[in-house]
Amino acid sequence: SFMREAVSLEPPHFRNFWQAQRLCLPLFKQMLTAAERTFLWTGYTELSTKVRNLRATAIEQAASMTEQIKQAIEALKDEPPQEPLKWPESSVELKGKEEGYRVLQHKAAALSQRARRFQDLRKEIVSSSLPAKSKNELLALLSPLGDQIFPQRKEAVEQLSSQYKSDVLTFISSRFVGERVKTPFYVLKEEIRSFQALAKELILSPALFQEMRLELSRCWDRVRDLEKQWKKRKNPQSALEEETKQALQSGEEGQIQSQLEKLAEKRKEIKKALEQYRVVTGRSGLSFEESMRYSELIDKDRSALDKLEELMFKLQEKVPS
Repeated sequence: SFMREAVSLEPPHFRNFWQAQRLCLPLFKQMLTAAERTFLWTGYTELSTKVRNLRATAIEQAASMTEQIKQAIEALKDEPPQEPLKWPESSVELKGKEEGYRVLQHKAAALSQRARRFQDLRKEIVSSSLPAKSKNELLALLSPLGDQIFPQRKEAVEQLSSQYKSDVLTFISSRFVGERVKTPFYVLKEEIRSFQALAKELILSPALFQEMRLELSRCWDRVRDLEKQWKKRKNPQSALEEETKQALQSGEEGQIQSQLEKLAEKRKEIKKALEQYRVVTGRSGLSFEESMRYSELIDKDRSALDKLEELMFKLQEKVPS
């Protein structure tokens, strides 16, 4: 029964079967009846024949598997096909650098694919049902390739990461000077988006990817804040409206009173400007163009004054009488 169980396992335990076979053979010389000996010998020979057939099949399968793995190891020496690099065409900072990035990316991607295939092959060999001798032979063939692939991959990723970092830092140092920027906000935003999109396409080191992501995020926040400040300077009326809205939402008497005082001061400035415009337009000698320009300024300030009066009225309603 032990021999039969060893053969029925998947995969068959040939060693256990042969050990049991050697132990059972001398037992046939013991005192057995002819019928017992015939019955047991028939089972013994049938199992032996079955094991020889299974062993032949296992050897054939192992040879086929070994040959397939050898071919895979040989194919590992060839460079795999690569997908084209998605390039941010709208970027001015990256203009003319596509070919350099393409070469570095192609090299890093190819070596990364080969490294993954190397690891898969090694796992496949270790977990296979091949004899230990065959496994060791295949691992000996595979190991030298790993000694080549992994250092080359590390170097290629470092080169690509270094190039990307250099371009990002050059962009930051050239476009962001002190508290000012030298480029329109929409252009800066587009450049930052381009660098972020490129980073997702490239095979960069995890540490470098994280570092540059934070740098670009800080640049984006800076552009956003500077743009807000510029809009406030360009349209102070909208800034006053926003501040009034915040004061109304807070409901705090002190903040509402402070905003009322600010609006009153602004109203005084507008009224003074309107008075000056009236004095100027009352003089003779103004050209038609000058008259039209002053007329536009008066209309604009009157509109602003009306808006201020409306804002002040809303605040005054919140002030306890």
